[in-house]
Amino acid sequence: MIELAIDWFKQEPVHLRDYIDLFVLIFFFGVVFAAIGFLQLGRRAGGLMYDRTRTLVEHGKIGAVSKLVIFVVGEETLYRYFGVGGAVYLFPDSSWAVLAAAVAISVPFGLLPPHNVLPLRTRVAVIIGGFILSLLYLKCGGWQGEPFKPLLFTIGAHLWVSSIITASFAYYRR
Repeated sequence: MIELAIDWFKQEPVHLRDYIDLFVLIFFFGVVFAAIGFLQLGRRAGGLMYDRTRTLVEHGKIGAVSKLVIFVVGEETLYRYFGVGGAVYLFPDSSWAVLAAAVAISVPFGLLPPHNVLPLRTRVAVIIGGFILSLLYLKCGGWQGEPFKPLLFTIGAHLWVSSIITASFAYYRR
């Protein structure tokens, strides 16, 4: 059964229906993980991270959006492109080594900035979300060694989750 799941992740989406299914999966992933953030942190889920990272970009609408994009692109490039992509490069014949690397990479993703200011239970949810983003990276061509298409998919999925949290933070901040 596990081998079937691994084989599914190795099959890159080809048809429009495959991409629609991934979009639906990403949509629900975003809603579920944003809901987890709200349930654990209340209305100020986004505020915990954004209030503590003022040195990067000034606040305001452009500042919050810039900060969000900078963090997401930076995290996805570091953890997915270099981390998971590097594991695929180093272990091309070992699915288990790639999956182990995806798990290992997800831990610092959830523990390092900007997530380091969150409560531990929320960081555990972020670690799980990071692993799901790694699986998405692999599914969208990362397992075949494609560099940019999987990165764009994971940036989009991560931006979706973070945008829900950020928009709610901006709404409740008024």
